[in-house]
Parts: sequence; structure tokens; C-alpha cells
Amino acid sequence: MSSRNRFVRALGSATSHVWFPGTLWFARHVPRRISLPLARSIGGAYFRMRPKYLSAIRSNLARILGEEESAPRVRATAEEMVRGHSMSWFDFLHFANRPPEGKQPIHVVLVPDIFPGVERERQRLHARAGVTEIPIDNTPIPTLAVMRALEKNGIVAMQGDRDFNNTGVSVPFFAKDAWFPRGPFRVAMATGAEVLPAFILRTEDGRYRAIIEEPLEIERGGDRDEALRANLARYVAILERYVGAHPEQWYCFYPFWDDPSRASRAPAEEAAPPVSG
Repeated sequence: MSSRNRFVRALGSATSHVWFPGTLWFARHVPRRISLPLARSIGGAYFRMRPKYLSAIRSNLARILGEEESAPRVRATAEEMVRGHSMSWFDFLHFANRPPEGKQPIHVVLVPDIFPGVERERQRLHARAGVTEIPIDNTPIPTLAVMRALEKNGIVAMQGDRDFNNTGVSVPFFAKDAWFPRGPFRVAMATGAEVLPAFILRTEDGRYRAIIEEPLEIERGGDRDEALRANLARYVAILERYVGAHPEQWYCFYPFWDDPSRASRAPAEEAAPPVSG
């Protein structure tokens, strides 16, 4: 959610070694009973100053909820989303600072942060928790890293609902085609690895519940493109169930079905993407 204003982005980048460690310090030392209400207020105020994000949120929620963007339920859900998002960030930073207990080695495919101060702290926290990062780029290196991790029977976490490089596959999502990354399913088809959809939900009492679904049925024979689309559709059906039940916790801040950045890219079906895309 960085600004497109070059001066603002440059200022944020130059000062990220100050404001992000400061945020970590605050999340670590301030009790949750104080930090969470403050986070809700900050989240609401921030998005009121960024109307393009609030408009995208309402547009997405209107499709999910089947109502007009101006409908009271859509507006109330959007308000809860932005406030809940800020709370989740503070909680994430709070618990990330705690000593890791019973850590499970895992590989995470991710997009590097644009702010160097954030990127440095994230790498530090990941290393402390036993997380191996696999940054996405336009080379075969991420794909090879994923393959090596799976060959060693490792766990690889990949985001399934963001087509970051516009090389995804379109499948129906809430009755309208949307684009999803093909990487996790191409990896599974090529290696025989299992795909386990995973979700984290914030509960009413302020706790978090991690849910891991049963392994997806993965088709590996026949026409590769048809099998890929069928595999992806199975995952999207599960994602739709969770998003439909908890729309205020699906933190998407751009027009998911009509992403303007896609118009400036080559059609995804004609691209030759890396497996990790």
C-alpha cells in the first residue's frame, strides 16, 4: 500500500530504518489492551486519507456480499476490515518479537519489501524463527529453490490469492473470473508435492485460529493446461468459502477482479511464467 508519489516513497524508504524498528518496539512493549484500540483508530484514519484503497475495498466487498458499494453492510464491512487489518499487523509484530518456541523449519516464497528498513527487520525475524526466504524475481532461481526444498521433504509456503506478476490463470471467483497464481499448482504437478490450503482467522475473543485443510486432489495427467485450471479451481472453491464467511479478514486493497495493472501487461495465458510466479 505504498504511495505512488515518488517523494513520499523516497522519504518512507529513507526513514524506514527508524519508523519500522520504532513500530516493532511499540508492539513489543505496549500492552495489547492499549495497542489494539490504538491500532484500530490508526487504521480507520489512514484509510480515510487514502480514498482509492477504500474504494477498491468496497468494490471487492460489494461483489463478495452481493450488494451495492454504497450499501450499509458493505461500508460497515469495509470499515471493520481496515481497522482489523491494523490490529492484525500490531499483533503480528507483537508475537514476532517473542522467543520462538517449537519452531518448525519452513520455506516462504515472498515478494521483497520496497522499504529497506522493513526488509532488514523481516529477514532478521524470519531467520530467528527458522524461516528460509525464497524471494520472487524474474529468474529461474526461485523455482530451483522451491524444487530443492521439496526434494528434501521441506515445507514451502506460497500465497495462493495474489497474482503478483500477472502471469496467472483466470477462474470464476464469486461468479466473475479473477486471476490466481499458477506457481503452487505447477510445482505440485511437477513434483508430486501435496497442496494444503491454510488460513489464519482472528476470533471474536482476539485470538487467532490456524486452519489447515485436507490435501487437494491434484490432477497430473492429460492436457497440462486443463489439469492446471482444474487444480486451481478446486483451491479457489475453498478460498471462496472462507472469504465468503469472513470477508472482513480478506485483506485485499486493490480491485481484485479489475486490477488496472493487468492492462499494461501481456495476457497471462500467452506468458511463459516461472513456476514460482
